[in-house]
Amino acid sequence: MNKRMLDEIGSEAGMEARDLAVLGQAMDNYLVQLPDSIIESHAKQIVKQSFPKLLLRIFLRWLVRVILTLGFLLLLSYVLWLLWL
Repeated sequence: MNKRMLDEIGSEAGMEARDLAVLGQAMDNYLVQLPDSIIESHAKQIVKQSFPKLLLRIFLRWLVRVILTLGFLLLLSYVLWLLWL
């Protein structure tokens, strides 16, 4: 991995961590006032809404990496084939 990719991944992880920290603090302030049954139903709803999006995002990133890797290998094999001729 090059430095730019590592910086991009680090900044994205930092943004997600900061967003989660702000969300966690807001939820702590809000949840103190609610009964447990309401908290559990809200938590289940949040998981149902965000989990499929997270899985799709992970799958799409994996798919892009696979396509780029295969394209690079195809290009490399073509160049080696040209050099062999």
